[in-house]
Amino acid sequence: MDNFTDGYEATKHLIELGHTEIAHIRGPEPFLRSKERELGYIHAMKDAGLHDVWIQASDFSIFLLDIHRFRLES
Repeated sequence: MDNFTDGYEATKHLIELGHTEIAHIRGPEPFLRSKERELGYIHAMKDAGLHDVWIQASDFSIFLLDIHRFRLES
C-alpha cells in the first residue's frame, strides 16, 4: 500500500469533481501511514494551486465507536 499516493489520489479526485475546500482528518501521530496520507493530501492541494489546507488530527476513536455500534445493531 502506498499511503502517499492514496492520499494524493483521493484528494485529486475531489478536486477533479470541482471541490476546492477539502479537509483532511489525520490519523494518530505515531503512525507513519497517517503522515504519508497527510503529505499526499498537501501535495495534491498545492499541485492544484489550492494553498488553504485544513488538517484535523484524530485518533479515530469516535469513528471506531460508530463502526462497532453499527455492527451491534446489524
